[in-house]
Amino acid sequence: MMAQVVSTLEGIGWPVVEVTLPALDRMVDVFATMRGVETAIAHAETYPARADEYGPVLRGLLDNARKLSAVEYQGLITRRQECTEALQRVFTDVDLVLLPSAGLASPTVAGMRMLGVDSVLSAALAGPTAPLNVTGNPAICLPAGVTSRGTPLGCSSSAVISPSSSWSNAGMRFSRPPGSTGAGRSCESDAGRY
Repeated sequence: MMAQVVSTLEGIGWPVVEVTLPALDRMVDVFATMRGVETAIAHAETYPARADEYGPVLRGLLDNARKLSAVEYQGLITRRQECTEALQRVFTDVDLVLLPSAGLASPTVAGMRMLGVDSVLSAALAGPTAPLNVTGNPAICLPAGVTSRGTPLGCSSSAVISPSSSWSNAGMRFSRPPGSTGAGRSCESDAGRY
Protein backbone atom coordinates (compact mmCIF):
# COMPACT_ATOMS: atom_id res chain seq x y z
CA MET A 1 0.00 0.00 0.00
CA MET A 2 2.70 2.49 0.94
CA ALA A 3 4.52 1.78 -2.36
CA GLN A 4 1.41 2.96 -4.23
CA VAL A 5 1.28 6.12 -2.09
CA VAL A 6 4.97 6.82 -2.68
CA SER A 7 4.43 6.36 -6.44
CA THR A 8 1.56 8.87 -6.36
CA LEU A 9 3.66 11.37 -4.42
CA GLU A 10 6.57 11.04 -6.82
CA GLY A 11 4.12 11.38 -9.71
CA ILE A 12 3.06 14.82 -8.47
CA GLY A 13 6.66 15.87 -8.05
CA TRP A 14 7.26 15.34 -4.34
CA PRO A 15 10.62 13.89 -3.45
CA VAL A 16 10.23 10.98 -1.04
CA VAL A 17 13.07 10.12 1.33
CA GLU A 18 13.33 7.56 4.09
CA VAL A 19 13.74 8.92 7.62
CA THR A 20 14.39 7.30 10.97
CA LEU A 21 11.63 8.01 13.45
CA PRO A 22 11.84 7.74 17.22
CA ALA A 23 10.48 4.46 18.61
CA LEU A 24 6.81 5.31 18.11
CA ASP A 25 5.60 1.91 19.31
CA ARG A 26 6.82 2.80 22.81
CA MET A 27 4.29 5.64 22.87
CA VAL A 28 1.18 3.52 22.35
CA ASP A 29 0.85 2.74 26.07
CA VAL A 30 1.47 6.41 26.91
CA PHE A 31 -1.34 7.36 24.52
CA ALA A 32 -3.71 4.77 25.97
CA THR A 33 -3.09 5.82 29.57
CA MET A 34 -3.24 9.57 28.90
CA ARG A 35 -6.44 9.06 26.90
CA GLY A 36 -7.87 7.24 29.90
CA VAL A 37 -7.02 10.13 32.23
CA GLU A 38 -8.54 12.68 29.84
CA THR A 39 -11.66 10.52 29.53
CA ALA A 40 -11.93 10.21 33.33
CA ILE A 41 -11.79 14.00 33.64
CA ALA A 42 -14.48 14.39 30.98
CA HIS A 43 -16.72 11.89 32.79
CA ALA A 44 -16.04 13.13 36.33
CA GLU A 45 -19.62 14.31 36.84
CA THR A 46 -21.13 10.94 35.99
CA TYR A 47 -18.47 8.38 36.84
CA PRO A 48 -18.31 6.52 39.17
CA ALA A 49 -21.69 7.79 40.45
CA ARG A 50 -23.49 6.21 37.46
CA ALA A 51 -21.00 3.43 36.74
CA ASP A 52 -23.80 0.93 36.06
CA GLU A 53 -24.70 2.94 32.94
CA TYR A 54 -21.23 2.40 31.44
CA GLY A 55 -20.10 -0.61 29.43
CA PRO A 56 -17.31 -2.85 30.74
CA VAL A 57 -14.59 -1.52 28.41
CA LEU A 58 -15.20 2.13 29.26
CA ARG A 59 -15.53 1.30 32.97
CA GLY A 60 -12.17 -0.46 32.82
CA LEU A 61 -10.56 2.52 31.10
CA LEU A 62 -11.96 4.94 33.67
CA ASP A 63 -11.10 2.76 36.67
CA ASN A 64 -7.50 2.31 35.52
CA ALA A 65 -7.13 6.05 34.94
CA ARG A 66 -8.51 6.89 38.37
CA LYS A 67 -5.93 4.59 40.01
CA LEU A 68 -2.97 6.31 38.33
CA SER A 69 -0.72 8.21 40.72
CA ALA A 70 0.54 11.73 40.09
CA VAL A 71 4.10 10.37 39.88
CA GLU A 72 3.06 7.83 37.24
CA TYR A 73 1.26 10.52 35.26
CA GLN A 74 4.30 12.81 35.42
CA GLY A 75 6.34 9.95 33.98
CA LEU A 76 3.95 9.84 31.02
CA ILE A 77 4.29 13.59 30.53
CA THR A 78 8.08 13.23 30.51
CA ARG A 79 7.95 10.43 27.94
CA ARG A 80 5.57 12.50 25.79
CA GLN A 81 7.95 15.46 25.89
CA GLU A 82 10.94 13.30 24.93
CA CYS A 83 9.03 11.80 21.99
CA THR A 84 7.79 15.24 20.89
CA GLU A 85 11.34 16.61 20.87
CA ALA A 86 12.68 13.59 18.97
CA LEU A 87 9.89 13.85 16.39
CA GLN A 88 10.42 17.58 15.96
CA ARG A 89 14.08 16.88 15.10
CA VAL A 90 12.88 14.68 12.21
CA PHE A 91 11.11 17.71 10.74
CA THR A 92 14.39 19.59 10.38
CA ASP A 93 15.04 17.32 7.37
CA VAL A 94 11.55 16.78 5.91
CA ASP A 95 8.28 18.69 5.63
CA LEU A 96 5.92 15.74 6.11
CA VAL A 97 6.12 12.22 7.49
CA LEU A 98 4.04 9.54 5.81
CA LEU A 99 2.70 6.61 7.83
CA PRO A 100 -0.07 4.05 7.46
CA SER A 101 -3.21 5.36 9.13
CA ALA A 102 -3.55 2.13 11.10
CA GLY A 103 -1.21 -0.65 12.11
CA LEU A 104 -3.55 -3.24 10.61
CA ALA A 105 -4.81 -3.17 7.04
CA SER A 106 -8.52 -2.40 7.19
CA PRO A 107 -9.62 -4.43 10.22
CA THR A 108 -12.97 -6.17 10.11
CA VAL A 109 -16.03 -5.13 12.12
CA ALA A 110 -15.50 -8.19 14.33
CA GLY A 111 -11.92 -7.09 14.93
CA MET A 112 -12.98 -3.55 15.76
CA ARG A 113 -15.40 -4.90 18.37
CA MET A 114 -12.37 -6.28 20.21
CA LEU A 115 -10.73 -2.86 20.61
CA GLY A 116 -10.38 -2.08 24.27
CA VAL A 117 -10.75 -5.77 25.09
CA ASP A 118 -7.71 -7.15 23.25
CA SER A 119 -4.75 -4.96 24.24
CA VAL A 120 -2.46 -6.49 21.59
CA LEU A 121 -4.97 -5.71 18.83
CA SER A 122 -5.53 -2.20 20.18
CA ALA A 123 -1.79 -1.50 20.30
CA ALA A 124 -1.24 -2.88 16.79
CA LEU A 125 -4.05 -0.80 15.32
CA ALA A 126 -3.03 2.42 17.07
CA GLY A 127 0.72 2.01 16.50
CA PRO A 128 1.26 4.52 13.68
CA THR A 129 -1.13 7.24 14.89
CA ALA A 130 -1.19 7.12 18.69
CA PRO A 131 2.23 8.77 19.05
CA LEU A 132 1.07 11.69 16.90
CA ASN A 133 -2.01 12.08 19.10
CA VAL A 134 0.27 12.24 22.14
CA THR A 135 2.79 14.69 20.66
CA GLY A 136 0.19 17.00 19.15
CA ASN A 137 1.62 16.92 15.64
CA PRO A 138 -1.06 17.76 13.08
CA ALA A 139 -1.99 14.84 10.87
CA ILE A 140 -4.38 14.17 8.05
CA CYS A 141 -5.65 10.76 6.99
CA LEU A 142 -6.22 10.15 3.30
CA PRO A 143 -7.53 7.24 1.24
CA ALA A 144 -4.70 5.12 -0.13
CA GLY A 145 -6.24 2.16 -1.91
CA VAL A 146 -8.20 -0.96 -1.05
CA THR A 147 -7.44 -4.40 0.32
CA SER A 148 -7.96 -7.61 -1.67
CA ARG A 149 -11.43 -7.83 -0.10
CA GLY A 150 -12.29 -4.31 -1.27
CA THR A 151 -12.09 -2.54 2.08
CA PRO A 152 -10.37 0.85 2.34
CA LEU A 153 -6.77 1.54 3.27
CA GLY A 154 -5.46 4.87 4.46
CA CYS A 155 -2.25 6.75 4.95
CA SER A 156 -1.51 9.47 7.44
CA SER A 157 0.60 12.51 6.75
CA SER A 158 2.00 14.39 9.71
CA ALA A 159 3.81 17.70 9.90
CA VAL A 160 5.80 19.79 12.32
CA ILE A 161 3.87 21.58 15.07
CA SER A 162 3.63 25.05 13.53
CA PRO A 163 0.94 27.64 12.81
CA SER A 164 2.15 27.82 9.20
CA SER A 165 2.17 24.06 8.71
CA SER A 166 1.50 23.04 5.13
CA TRP A 167 0.08 19.59 5.83
CA SER A 168 -3.51 20.45 4.88
CA ASN A 169 -2.42 21.84 1.51
CA ALA A 170 -0.28 18.77 0.99
CA GLY A 171 -3.27 16.55 1.74
CA MET A 172 -5.41 18.35 -0.79
CA ARG A 173 -2.69 18.06 -3.43
CA PHE A 174 -2.23 14.34 -2.74
CA SER A 175 -5.97 13.68 -2.97
CA ARG A 176 -6.13 15.42 -6.35
CA PRO A 177 -3.08 14.23 -8.30
CA PRO A 178 -2.64 15.20 -11.97
CA GLY A 179 -5.27 13.62 -14.16
CA SER A 180 -7.98 13.64 -11.50
CA THR A 181 -10.78 16.14 -10.94
CA GLY A 182 -9.30 19.43 -9.78
CA ALA A 183 -5.84 18.66 -11.17
CA GLY A 184 -3.70 21.56 -12.15
CA ARG A 185 -4.54 23.66 -9.12
CA SER A 186 -1.49 24.65 -7.19
CA CYS A 187 -1.59 24.94 -3.44
CA GLU A 188 0.59 27.50 -1.77
CA SER A 189 1.38 28.19 1.84
CA ASP A 190 4.01 30.04 3.79
CA ALA A 191 5.96 26.79 3.96
CA GLY A 192 6.16 26.25 0.21
CA ARG A 193 4.45 25.24 -2.99
CA TYR A 194 2.81 21.83 -3.43
